[in-house]
Amino acid sequence: MMAKPAQKAIDPFAAACDSSGRLRGVERFGQMRQPSTFTNRRPVVLLAQRLRDDGLEMYAEFLHYYGLAPLAVSNATDALRCAREADIIVTGITLDGRTDGVELVSRLRCNAATMHKPIIVLTACAWRRARERAERAGCDVFLLKPCLPNALLREVLLLLPQFVHDMTGSPTQKLPRI
Repeated sequence: MMAKPAQKAIDPFAAACDSSGRLRGVERFGQMRQPSTFTNRRPVVLLAQRLRDDGLEMYAEFLHYYGLAPLAVSNATDALRCAREADIIVTGITLDGRTDGVELVSRLRCNAATMHKPIIVLTACAWRRARERAERAGCDVFLLKPCLPNALLREVLLLLPQFVHDMTGSPTQKLPRI
């Protein structure tokens, strides 16, 4: 009787990375897919956070795992360019470049193409003044870091009820288990 060859152990993190070592499913503005691919059933979550933000890839990977399409940008200029393609926008208060996240929220609310899109401000800035500025600018939800990825996912799904789906993509009324 012939013995079966031993199966090679698979490192799940290595399997989730591309050849350059970056996590799959995390799009950067310079590498984003053509707009026509955004018409699939996966809602696009625009993540406008500083590139030095350690949690950016964690949030993006978590959202991707639960069936969303994260698109990461690091400054307000790129965020404004990509906002039309996004179904929801998650921004920090401190961004790379001259414009901060509160100004980004104000500009998105003044633009007819993006004024209806849900906006979450996710920041480590715990000052009451920062929250008040973000709410005056028009954010829908203000979350403080450290924020667990499932708390962000829950807020995203609550703001996008038409996109709540199970892992097969068929519509459902329940939130996925997280």
